[in-house]
Amino acid sequence: MTDDQSAVGKGIADALRRARALEEASTRKLRIRLAPISEEEGGGLRISARIAALSDDELAVQEGIGSRLVKWSDLDQRADELADLVEVVAREVSSAVNKLPPAAPVDRFFEDDRQLQEFSELVETYSDAVFRAATAVVNDASAWREPVSPGTTAEAAMIAGLRLAALAAFSVGVSSHDLVNSLQDEVVRMRSGAEKATTLSVIGKRAKLSL
Repeated sequence: MTDDQSAVGKGIADALRRARALEEASTRKLRIRLAPISEEEGGGLRISARIAALSDDELAVQEGIGSRLVKWSDLDQRADELADLVEVVAREVSSAVNKLPPAAPVDRFFEDDRQLQEFSELVETYSDAVFRAATAVVNDASAWREPVSPGTTAEAAMIAGLRLAALAAFSVGVSSHDLVNSLQDEVVRMRSGAEKATTLSVIGKRAKLSL
């Protein structure tokens, strides 16, 4: 191993140790990556940092920052800078996120149990209406040009549901982060009581048979 190769190896190892230390010390979910980049994309070692966004603003403010590229041709000479570059990109995204004003909470305050119950009933009413509409479309043979597999039917229903959820979230100012969290909660709920997931599978089979 040449001295240059040894220096590069040590520089990368030091940078990785610094990255792990910064991730562990961060109060947010910070991720730092060292990744080789192909010649088509510039050629070199890219050092990048990202903080898991809790809002669309936090996602947007990190665009175009928190990344440095060390060209392959410069790597030998800059090997001892890699750990410092890790610090730079981490500080860059952290500073950008910390400068944002606190996100306004979604107004979903219930004064009493009665309002919470009414909201839950409204959710169920909407869910049943959407589910009935989806069932009608799936079982309408005229809507399909050729037989569709149950898996394809379920996936199409999923995408349609996601579009509706995204539109509703956008209309009331719910962030994409909160939307994803709500989706994860629903997946857990469905797995614990999979009656509707099972019904979707049955619907898909009916659609195939009706064709």
